[in-house]
Amino acid sequence: MRIEGVRAFDAAREDVFAALVDPDLVSATMPGLESLAIQDADHWTGQMKLSVAPRLKVSFEVRERRAPEHARLYAHGKGLGAGLTLDTSFDLAGTDGSTTMSYVVEFSLSGLLGRLGEAALRPVAERQVDRLLRAVEQRVAGSPQPA
Repeated sequence: MRIEGVRAFDAAREDVFAALVDPDLVSATMPGLESLAIQDADHWTGQMKLSVAPRLKVSFEVRERRAPEHARLYAHGKGLGAGLTLDTSFDLAGTDGSTTMSYVVEFSLSGLLGRLGEAALRPVAERQVDRLLRAVEQRVAGSPQPA
């Protein structure tokens, strides 16, 4: 499943970038995430429990990082009879203290989770993307604007 879009933020590009690659912010918006262990800025792992599947061990990785304009984040999780893959990239353009973000999310489920089908999952995935972007908006709302 592919979700793409454009979002505007009333904040500096550097602040938006920092929020989008912050493991604490990203993980706080993930449903069912029970734990998070940060190995370094680009690698972290967690345990996720979804109502329709057993616990998943999820690995997160920032695969591309070109601050403050581009990043690609990848997540892969698996558990008994279920799996997920999430590949997200974003590009940021900024002028006068505001930022425009273009993003693409590639999302796939396998095993028990894959049986749910795209028609059932698309609205949930779109809500999750919106949830993350609202969290970024809240984080950067208090960021100082450049002079």
